[in-house]
Amino acid sequence: MSNEPVVLLHGFYHGAWAWTEVIAELAGRGRTAVAVDMAAHGLHTTSPASAGRRPFASVAYATEASPVSGVGLDAVADLLVAQLESVGKGKPVSTLPAGLQRLFIAQADTAFPSNPTTVFELSTAHSAFVSAPARVADIIADCTAATGQQ
Repeated sequence: MSNEPVVLLHGFYHGAWAWTEVIAELAGRGRTAVAVDMAAHGLHTTSPASAGRRPFASVAYATEASPVSGVGLDAVADLLVAQLESVGKGKPVSTLPAGLQRLFIAQADTAFPSNPTTVFELSTAHSAFVSAPARVADIIADCTAATGQQ
């Protein structure tokens, strides 16, 4: 079995937490998997100041600029590059992106041209990582087996 880790990337409005059950499934199968928080998500986000005000001020909350509104695509890609480098320690990693994250992986590959990232697509109409973590782990295992990366 390959020691190449699988890096799981969440979609919008999620965080690394979304992959908790899938990571447990993969670990039970002997596969190393790591979920990372994308920029402006999970541990890399901040709630609007008005969210904690009491009594709740709905107008202030609705009109306050997002504290992460200044986070651009370059910042997202830069963080992902750093995370892939940290997880892979200079060796290859496989990624399972959700949607736009594929664009950031392409930028990471540009930063590491001699060590491209293997990307596997998971096409779902819902958050399968929550409702069917064993099935998602099966798909990941099937994808990595097809490329000899078990």
